[in-house]
Amino acid sequence: MLYIHRLTDLNQKSADTETLTQIRELKQRFNFPFSASGVQVSLAEYYISETDLEEMKQSLAAIEPAIESIKKLMSEKNSLHESVNLQRAIQILSSVPIPLSNNLSYAQYIFEKQTDLATIFTELLNKVPYLKTKEEKIRVNDHFSLLFEMVLRNKELFFQCGDIVHEGQINNLGGLKEGMIKGFFFHVTLEEELRKLDFNHIKARIDPDKIAEVEQIAEQISYVYKGVDRAYQINLRMIGLALLLYSFVKWVSRDIKR
Repeated sequence: MLYIHRLTDLNQKSADTETLTQIRELKQRFNFPFSASGVQVSLAEYYISETDLEEMKQSLAAIEPAIESIKKLMSEKNSLHESVNLQRAIQILSSVPIPLSNNLSYAQYIFEKQTDLATIFTELLNKVPYLKTKEEKIRVNDHFSLLFEMVLRNKELFFQCGDIVHEGQINNLGGLKEGMIKGFFFHVTLEEELRKLDFNHIKARIDPDKIAEVEQIAEQISYVYKGVDRAYQINLRMIGLALLLYSFVKWVSRDIKR
């Protein structure tokens, strides 16, 4: 996608802009009438895999253990740790289960439906140039609308992402993941702050067991992030899939006459 870089970037204007290039490419690769096998090859680039689903499930299962590990550190009330940052980490992780669970359900639904998508979509496309009556056009358009609604999670040409993984979770969790590398959980003294010491210098004064303890939590957080990022990439792919479907429909509706 050339102009859509965030989930909220999809709208009628951006979709029409994206299709200019896509329709040119489709014209080079396809002839009318379309074959389901040919359309399948193009759609399959965006399909959801079992690996996608499994990675999200594993990430979802890792959230609560990560939170419990951080709560254990908080219960120690050790001045070595930065309690505000521990609480912030818990807040970030606690915001993930609902959107990730919703994303998993959405991805599972698409995974089940994608098997027949190319066949259904191709049959509709091949009917378009032969539609004569208003009733016929409305009926086929309604079928197209159902496919777009399935992919975009609403009846309009935008991606309904408010209740699934979006940039908010990615940015917060990604920031936490990077912060762990820089000693986010450890208290920095005033002297260390003034000297602008990085964590590689600061960790020399910290008990190795405490370092290992936090590194283990960092691994848990990284594991959670991996599944959340997978969910986000799926969502971007679904926008790509919707744009490809839209390009096919625009092309056949506008340029192919019978």
